[in-house]
Amino acid sequence: MGIQQDRTRGSRSRWVLSSASTTDPAGSAAMRAAMVAQVVSWSGSPLAISRGRRQLACSRSRR
Repeated sequence: MGIQQDRTRGSRSRWVLSSASTTDPAGSAAMRAAMVAQVVSWSGSPLAISRGRRQLACSRSRR
């Protein structure tokens, strides 16, 4: 179980890194999403996940 959790955490951080490189103007938003993803990996709260996704979507639509 611990190994699987570690694997999902790695893929999530990789996704954040790839999105950060594609959205240069919204780099700060991507960094915020990365921080949220890190907090989620520690706490495992689905509420934080939805909040982070909403923030990322808002930053994309604003651009």
